Amino acid sequence: MFIFLDEQKLCSFIEEYKKDKNEEIALFASGLKKDLTAVKNSLLYPHISNGPIEGTNNKIKMVRRRGYGRAGPELLNALMVLPWYYKDLDAIKRKQELSVA
Repeated sequence: MFIFLDEQKLCSFIEEYKKDKNEEIALFASGLKKDLTAVKNSLLYPHISNGPIEGTNNKIKMVRRRGYGRAGPELLNALMVLPWYYKDLDAIKRKQELSVA
């Protein structure tokens, strides 16, 4: 069902296995049924990901942990802003090199 992104197979899987003798499979099927809207959306829109947002959240948490006890707001701001600043500078530099060539 996940390979072929078939919503009907998902519903039939849930109905077939929600009362299975194997407790783990029954629990998995009932969990799918509880969050059916999200699971269907993952089938319908497989190309959408929250990975970039999670990466940003991890970066913020890492900087916050580094600053415990010694970093003021200015340093924490610099740690968050400077990587993007240098990334933008690199992109501008590449564009200039391409336009010259």
